[in-house]
Amino acid sequence: MPNSPVQDRVKAVAVMLSTLAVIALNIVAATGRLNGVTPAEISAKYPTVITPAGWAFSIWSSIYLGLLAFSIFQMLPSRIASFSELRVPYLVSCLLNAVWILLWHKFYIGLDAVVLLALVIVLLSISAKLRRSDSFVGAILSKGVFGLYAGWVTVASLVNLVVYIVSTGLQMSVTDWDLIGIPVLAIAIAASIFVRIRLRNFVYPLPIAWAAAGIGANQSGNTPIVVAAAITCIGCLIISGTVVTELKSSTT
Repeated sequence: MPNSPVQDRVKAVAVMLSTLAVIALNIVAATGRLNGVTPAEISAKYPTVITPAGWAFSIWSSIYLGLLAFSIFQMLPSRIASFSELRVPYLVSCLLNAVWILLWHKFYIGLDAVVLLALVIVLLSISAKLRRSDSFVGAILSKGVFGLYAGWVTVASLVNLVVYIVSTGLQMSVTDWDLIGIPVLAIAIAASIFVRIRLRNFVYPLPIAWAAAGIGANQSGNTPIVVAAAITCIGCLIISGTVVTELKSSTT
């Protein structure tokens, strides 16, 4: 049953408020005012062979600015109805994002990995619901923003799984850790191919390429991981770049 105009407006406002709340929570977390520790400090406590360099995490600024722009865009009178079916899943994604941050800062690494995986699924479901936009701006603020968000969270969920293994205290050689890290990067490429083909989202592979560059930089002395990260980065850029052929075919 379709929502009434009033319900759509209420949910549109809820989307904006939820976005602001998530951004505020992340600012609090990033400044160390949540349990007295920052996300980076927790990450440093559990180093992995696929944790990106610190600079790679600056992508969160772009993601949250994009979500803020989307939240404003979906409140426009001309867009109220068109985003109707996306708002509830988006609100769920905001809740999962907040729970993820809270669990991470309480060192519930295993539960955190489960929540992150759930967030990936919700974000991909949102991407699947997005229809072709009638404008370039609309495409950037919908498919673009959620492609960026989903792609980065996919990487975060994969890293978190390895972080969980590290948190258990399992002792392995560098070679053994590489044998875990390399297949994880292969999964990231496979996810990029799937989303690019099935959901027709060419932005999704870009944050994965960015993360792979960060992983390579952070593992400069680990040749197998550097090579795997380079292949992942280049592969994802090529996957994303296939949009050029799609645009050419649509204009001929």
